[in-house]
Amino acid sequence: MQQCYSVEDYNPSHIQDIYNTLNHSLAKYKRVTLFRFDVHIPFVDLDDPRIYRVTQFTKAFLGSLNAKLKSMTGKTVDFNYIWCKEHNVTSGASMQHYHFALLMDGNHFRSWGNYNYQGSSLKRCIEEAWASALDYPIEDCKRGIQFASTVTIDSYANRDCTEKYNEAVKMLSYLAKRYSKIQGQRCWGKSAQNHNR
Repeated sequence: MQQCYSVEDYNPSHIQDIYNTLNHSLAKYKRVTLFRFDVHIPFVDLDDPRIYRVTQFTKAFLGSLNAKLKSMTGKTVDFNYIWCKEHNVTSGASMQHYHFALLMDGNHFRSWGNYNYQGSSLKRCIEEAWASALDYPIEDCKRGIQFASTVTIDSYANRDCTEKYNEAVKMLSYLAKRYSKIQGQRCWGKSAQNHNR
């Protein structure tokens, strides 16, 4: 059952995308882990040749992340995603930031991985993809990404996963808020899906 979100505060089509993406993930995997993280873009002057990387960030980032995950696991990693771009001008922010959510096979991806950078991990792959997409040193990336908590939805053996499902929707609904979205720019992206709950 879908929760109610104010159309004044949330984009209803984005809320529907959230449900569709969750349902599509659960149709593929009985156990789904949701990973949420924020990406802050460092200031890039309009004369800096890297400015084009900012405008093409999501495409470059997701492409690089796919390559990093394949290198880490030895095979192509299938996952769903949602992202939104925001720019909080009223707070004086000079550059936009992104909120990302990855929905992955919970049997293979259960946590961000080692925070001490000993060995490969999802966290490390995300940071390296950030660095690759913007052509920045990896040290800058560590300061530019905020990792949130994770939610795992387990529907094996017809388990009641309503509580975790709703928790995931609540976590993802933040991306659908209207506040700080940039008028006239593409501020929302998602992987393809066709399933409804």
